[in-house]
Amino acid sequence: MKRTVPFEFFAPGQSVYFDTMRLVELEKLTGVSVMAMPAQTSHESIDFMLKACQVGLAHHYPNATLEDYAAKIDLCLETGCSFYDIGVALGNAIVASGVYGKEATERAMEMYKAKDTMTPIASNPAEPGI
Repeated sequence: MKRTVPFEFFAPGQSVYFDTMRLVELEKLTGVSVMAMPAQTSHESIDFMLKACQVGLAHHYPNATLEDYAAKIDLCLETGCSFYDIGVALGNAIVASGVYGKEATERAMEMYKAKDTMTPIASNPAEPGI
């Protein structure tokens, strides 16, 4: 089952998700095992966020480059979001994939059940070259 997490930093109605193949792709791009991510701080880097966006948002932007996501994040930062906000949503999407077990998945998804916990929408969504 694909569990999506709201990700409206770039445009309304968007979501991010990771399934097994997307997690494999993320591991390849980052060089970090998904199973080791909770114990490492490399998943908090901007480089990690760009790569996680590229993998986790591929259904919205199939041809987006890291540079495209950097531009989107820059615009988002200008409109009030933070790297922390983006990182939390990406981290929750990884946990929601089920990779850390049912209990962790349920905790990650619980925070998105209420409508008022949606991620903020950027007032000027960036669409650079994609």
